[in-house]
Amino acid sequence: MRRFRTLLAIALVAGACGGGASEATPEPASPTVETTTTTATAVKSDPAATTTTTLPPAAATTEVAGSQPASMWPTARIHPTLLPDPMSGRMLMVGGLSRMGRVMDLRDAWLLNTLDFEWTHLADGAPRDAFNFGIDTESAQVVAFNLMPAETWTLDIAAGEWRQQTPAEQPESTSTNPRFGTPLTYDAESDRLILFAGGSPWHMYTDTWAYDANTATWELMAPESSPTPRAMYATAYDAESDRVLLWGGFTGTDENDVQMWAYDYNTDTWEALPNPDGPQQHAERHGMAYIPAFDKTLLYSGMLEDEGVLPAATWYYDYNTNTWTELVVETSPPALAMYGMAYDDATATVVLYGGEMTSKNAGNLSRDVWVFDPATDNWTKIPSPEQ
Repeated sequence: MRRFRTLLAIALVAGACGGGASEATPEPASPTVETTTTTATAVKSDPAATTTTTLPPAAATTEVAGSQPASMWPTARIHPTLLPDPMSGRMLMVGGLSRMGRVMDLRDAWLLNTLDFEWTHLADGAPRDAFNFGIDTESAQVVAFNLMPAETWTLDIAAGEWRQQTPAEQPESTSTNPRFGTPLTYDAESDRLILFAGGSPWHMYTDTWAYDANTATWELMAPESSPTPRAMYATAYDAESDRVLLWGGFTGTDENDVQMWAYDYNTDTWEALPNPDGPQQHAERHGMAYIPAFDKTLLYSGMLEDEGVLPAATWYYDYNTNTWTELVVETSPPALAMYGMAYDDATATVVLYGGEMTSKNAGNLSRDVWVFDPATDNWTKIPSPEQ
């Protein structure tokens, strides 16, 4: 953690002096404050105030024994999944797409050391149509739900091997009605991965499932009420409150649901939380990450399915008080959707990788790492080697 803070300080000083580190690169709209009397803080964009803090690109990575030759940096992609690796203390990135399409064409797995920002290639051969990933940190297993046909796979991180599981029953997903866009969110208190709904523009599922990695079994839950069917939403596990939080998503209709939804596995209940002061436009293909030290959940940017990427915005959500706060940040990633984002225990920061900067089919992809530091409420850019 101390080394990460030192790297940040060096980058900031070098940028101010005009030497030593990468030059500051303008990014879209850095916000200025306009306070309100509500529980949230409204923010307006001021392009002239924008600055970007960068760290130098990471050096070439070392290889994991037995892995394929490692490249310096993973390829640009949309829909990667970032997960914490409890074994190595590094961030794990799995899969993604080089362009929009039915098949996940990037079937690799990488480890990111957030103390020096070096990538290590871990494995290839993720299931061909796996789109939904999660990690059971208690058993150190990455779980993948394959779409066509419906299959459950796990990645043995130590061995770098994918293995198909054979549960007696599992969520439905077919070539006719694939279950896209439903992250597997780990409920640490219950030691279960939670899956909700998902689907496609022509068919949305409505169910809630829980997966036990220790027994390789799925459990179909039966809550009395649930969020409206949706896919491409964001989730995070609030450890202090023991709730899986869900926000936004594509419903297949014009519904603008901006409520936060909270799921409690122990009581099998979904709770709808009103949102008078938070973001009033739902997002899709975005991300959330829970920050334990501050007991808040971070939400960033996103897109609308038929209109493109939404303006860059960084929000905090507090489940205990059901309040939203839009943060005033000096530095911000560009407006992004379809990125991977997760909390990193090693540095107590949130890490973001990849994403689309324009619209769903534009192919304007980011290859950078961005790091959000909750101690300063600011983002730092770690550029890819090509910059």
